[in-house]
Amino acid sequence: MKKQMKKNKNLILPILQAQFKSLVVLNGALEEKSLFIELSQTLPVIAVDGGLNCLNKINFIPDYIAGDLDSALNLKFKKEIIHLPDQNKTDFQKTIEWVDAQNLFPCLAFGMSGKFFDRQLFNFFQAYDSKLSFITKNLVGLYVEKSIILNIEVGTKVSMIGNGVLSTFGLKWELKNQKINFFNSSCSNKTIEKEFEMKVIEGSCMLFIYFKKTGVDEKLVL
Repeated sequence: MKKQMKKNKNLILPILQAQFKSLVVLNGALEEKSLFIELSQTLPVIAVDGGLNCLNKINFIPDYIAGDLDSALNLKFKKEIIHLPDQNKTDFQKTIEWVDAQNLFPCLAFGMSGKFFDRQLFNFFQAYDSKLSFITKNLVGLYVEKSIILNIEVGTKVSMIGNGVLSTFGLKWELKNQKINFFNSSCSNKTIEKEFEMKVIEGSCMLFIYFKKTGVDEKLVL
């Protein structure tokens, strides 16, 4: 059974305007565990091969484990195995393709960070290429290719990276038809209005929203 947890009334789920259909867990650091557990009460969880090991540590049983299964330990803890043996793609790539085929997309990824920087960098670009949103420590990354309006606490740090043309409302330094790309620009900013809007006029970007520190806990305040 999935681990049960009392609802944290101080934690507002960062679903925003998106309707996520599933959670994907990679073999990295499983950060923001409380948020993961709460979301898992209503969304199916897919462990990407070694991501099962991260879930085993918190005694959590995913709905599926997908990949070539060369890293996953204790398969007795699985519910349903999706064997994806193709060695020309990573387990992350294959799992996202399977998730999409099962109509479980858009999904939200956990476990994106880990010990090796090259792996973290690959995970980010794979997420961007797959139009995938994710959560790591203190941070929510939302893939945006049209527009998004958020009710967000004043003073929240946000940043954007990607390839596109952006305009914003509600930031300290507003963007007006601002071109960004991966190689020579990024936009770090701060909200000054409760309602924040970002329009992607061309291309797409990843919007990073940083968690607020409230007392001893780090929470996303929206």
